[in-house]
Amino acid sequence: MGAAFLLNIQLRILHIQLMNKISKTAIVVFMTPAALLLASPVATLVSAFRTLIGILVTGLFCRAKRQLTLIQIAFRKELARLH
Repeated sequence: MGAAFLLNIQLRILHIQLMNKISKTAIVVFMTPAALLLASPVATLVSAFRTLIGILVTGLFCRAKRQLTLIQIAFRKELARLH
């Protein structure tokens, strides 16, 4: 259980770091429920897997947001050039 629990904690911290990259004003509360401490290794691994999926979705959102920003910058430059 110890390794699964540590993996879950590390994944949650990584997810929080990614969320903070998306929004500098985001307030992310990191809480480990007491039930998780008493949970079976399987439940802890399921929680880690769900967190990993959240990390992947957040990463995709970060990439899409960066692409959108680049498109907006190019559009503004082109608009400024036309005027």
